[in-house]
Amino acid sequence: MDETFGELLRAHRHEAGLTQEGLAERSSLSAQAIGSLERGDRRFPRRETVLRLARALRLSPDQVSVLVAATTRRAAATPPPAPVEQRTWWVAPRQLPPRLPGFTGRADLLAAVSDHLMASAGVAVVAISGMGGAGKTSAAVEIAYRVADEFPDGHLFVDLGGDVRAGDTGPSVRLALAHLLSALDLGTGPVDDVEEASARYRSGVVGRRVLLVLDNAASTAQILPLLPTGAGSAVLVTSRRNLVSLPGARHEQLGMLSEAEGVDLLARIAGRRRVEAEPDAAAAVVHRCGGLPLAVHLVGARLATRPAWTVAHVAALLADEETRLDQLEAEDVAVRVSVGGSVNHLATSADPRDREAANAYPLLGLLEGPELDVAVVGHLFGLNERAAARVLDRLADMHLVEAREPGRYRIHDLLRAYVREALSTPSHDLARSAATIRLLEFYAAAAWRAQRLLYPLSVRSTWADDRWEATSPPFHDSGEAVQWLHREHMSFIPLLTRARADATVPQELLVRLAVPLFGYYVGRGLDEDWVRACEIARDAAQEGTDRSPKPSPSWTTESRQSAATGPVTGSPRESSWWSAATPGSSQRGTARDRRCA
Repeated sequence: MDETFGELLRAHRHEAGLTQEGLAERSSLSAQAIGSLERGDRRFPRRETVLRLARALRLSPDQVSVLVAATTRRAAATPPPAPVEQRTWWVAPRQLPPRLPGFTGRADLLAAVSDHLMASAGVAVVAISGMGGAGKTSAAVEIAYRVADEFPDGHLFVDLGGDVRAGDTGPSVRLALAHLLSALDLGTGPVDDVEEASARYRSGVVGRRVLLVLDNAASTAQILPLLPTGAGSAVLVTSRRNLVSLPGARHEQLGMLSEAEGVDLLARIAGRRRVEAEPDAAAAVVHRCGGLPLAVHLVGARLATRPAWTVAHVAALLADEETRLDQLEAEDVAVRVSVGGSVNHLATSADPRDREAANAYPLLGLLEGPELDVAVVGHLFGLNERAAARVLDRLADMHLVEAREPGRYRIHDLLRAYVREALSTPSHDLARSAATIRLLEFYAAAAWRAQRLLYPLSVRSTWADDRWEATSPPFHDSGEAVQWLHREHMSFIPLLTRARADATVPQELLVRLAVPLFGYYVGRGLDEDWVRACEIARDAAQEGTDRSPKPSPSWTTESRQSAATGPVTGSPRESSWWSAATPGSSQRGTARDRRCA
């Protein structure tokens, strides 16, 4: 009796004096995959896998031939086929869409998922999630082709439409079941009873080795009726949502391309010689696309159809954030549309928490920089920190923001461009103004608390209003206050600028925020920011209170005087900071730093 592939592999490994871990290291496979092959859980590996093992074991040509031949002895391993008269017309489905030409990057992910699908003793389920445009479908299809030979009884592909639909997923489940039943010769026609059709599908898959790709899943509930039972099959799921409740699944997050991977993708599409001639511009393109594969692909396609354009020209077009999304579209494909699909998924969800997240999302456009602090976002949204974290987690589950360390999140550059564009529409005017006021109040409270900690003896600290103290972050010392200011300071000037142009924002708030920033700005050498803050606050103070109700006089008069003409008098050191921080001053550097107290 001929030895099985697993028996041959084990014998050769023992002869080589290797453990499964040792062979795994030599062959760049996982020890789990090798164990599965030796046990016979995966009896018919791909030829590429066999040759990789043969090289690692240093087999002779004759030994390699015998090992390869063992992978083709399937008769005893597969269930007997149905009678010829019943099955002569049926062909195992091969439904995978074409591979993406020039697929690049993701080497670690592809290897890990491929090994997992081949090594699993039961039904292997892998869920790949990521931001819209991250290349989830392309990665899943690439993986499916790599492991396709392991699943001779069918390669099935179903688009569940979760990138644009939410709410009731019943119709898509019924359509998917009808598609699968027909493809596997288990019945035709519409599906009325999901439970009955799902049971018939599962029964029909038992004993078959089928690979199922479920693309664009909206939820775990949509997937469960489509999961096969019985060992030998595998399921690849892609979704914009983290499907954390999918039972038995391995979860993989698809992030952005590295600079090298992005440049390689750009070169494959636009032409390698052309891209390599402008390496700095190519890197700038990838950076301004945020490493998003869809964006890089669209830029590459634009370059390919415009041979007279330089890479530097496209990089310059992408430099303007306000028009960047306009450059990232072609025909019916666009980054703006892709992101909008994710937001629409939340907005049309039956879950009110999803809809709350969709409504709040554009307000993130008021913040600068990629980092998001949950306390800041809470005031921006008008929520306490716990509620704000809940909203951010909903957005993170849809990959509209990225969860970082506790209390911190991050937003992709292109997503920030999207929310700013959305926030600028008239439908968001009221929400934008209210959020601007809340953010100004919170930043002002934080800045005054930081001022007191940094310069406790400063006369300026007496201008603070104690009523604001309760809303300030609980800084424990001056170092913590400086760290917070350093993280948030990029938002101050843009926020002041927008607030200055908003007729519904009390202009006293601008003065209130600008004045306590002196010590931080000047102490850090951010002279231009300090001068700009002063100019905005001065204009707001000189305009008076015609546009808004008067706040408490305990600080308004002093703050307006400080912003318009300099600080209140009383201390020579206090009176010197205004002239040193305004345009035309000849006093710079360490001399000014010494006057920050």
